[in-house]
Amino acid sequence: MNNGKKKMTKSISDKLLTGTLGGLAEYFGWNSTVVRIVFVVLSIFPGHLFAGALVYIAMMVIIPNDYSSFNNFGGFGNQDSYDNSDSSGRKVIHDVEEHDKRN
Repeated sequence: MNNGKKKMTKSISDKLLTGTLGGLAEYFGWNSTVVRIVFVVLSIFPGHLFAGALVYIAMMVIIPNDYSSFNNFGGFGNQDSYDNSDSSGRKVIHDVEEHDKRN
């Protein structure tokens, strides 16, 4: 149910610690390495190390994780390729056979 709006989320594929800066870079279409370097340089600027750490922790807590590329089987991939739902959104299972397990 994508309404066309882009959401800022932590990146799953482009992360070093938590994916926060990678997600920020993906959202704005920037290079993630440049975002990380600029953030570190601004954070270690005299007197801003504590503020930089607080900003990172706040972003880490506020920005949600990106679960859009995580499929129903516990892995990454295109979720639509596994989606067997009917028009009501309920999952439909086809061609299922039941067998007794014999020892």
